[in-house]
Amino acid sequence: MSHAIHVTFVPQRYLRSTAAEFLEAHKAHATIPVDIERIVEFDLGLDIIPIPGLQRLCRTDAFISSDFGSISVDDELFEPRFQSRYRFSLAHEIAHLLLHRDIFVSRSIRSAEEYVAFFASMDPVEYDQLEWQANELAGLVLVPPSALAERFLKVKRWAEERGASLEKYGESALYVVANRLKDDFKVSRQVVEFRLQKDKLITLSGAPRMRREARH
Repeated sequence: MSHAIHVTFVPQRYLRSTAAEFLEAHKAHATIPVDIERIVEFDLGLDIIPIPGLQRLCRTDAFISSDFGSISVDDELFEPRFQSRYRFSLAHEIAHLLLHRDIFVSRSIRSAEEYVAFFASMDPVEYDQLEWQANELAGLVLVPPSALAERFLKVKRWAEERGASLEKYGESALYVVANRLKDDFKVSRQVVEFRLQKDKLITLSGAPRMRREARH
């Protein structure tokens, strides 16, 4: 039986303003890459708890407790090769804090078992909405629109100086630009690709959709 949980629709402008206010409040709006770990641990005072095999047991990389006192993270994500995934997982869980506080406070999520039980009982449509909103906000926090636009223009000028037009190459241009910028923001190429399309810096046919990052 599903919990009677309704996830309120939030427009893009609200997600953008929430991300901007969050970065401003934590003095991270002018610093790239955003130090999300510092914000989580020192500004917000949350414990980051490594859990061996969390992904294997729960099919998730991280979850935030209902009292917003901790974020549990699959211990593999602390390896350097998973840095971008680790950072996105932290930002995703903080997005739940910013957007879904009432839902989480009203439930008991303190362990991996409680996390599984709660989300398994949710209506799939509501769950997808919950996760979509957290993904969108996490991307806006880690790849702020103004910083992305500034860096995109530099890459565009670099390409034009060499006789190449980004508009002409479509998906190839998206891949190349995202690959050049991902290290600036310390996120995956896929996150930058999504943000480039969402901000209409590079336009392809079809609406972009961002999911939690797949393991690399």
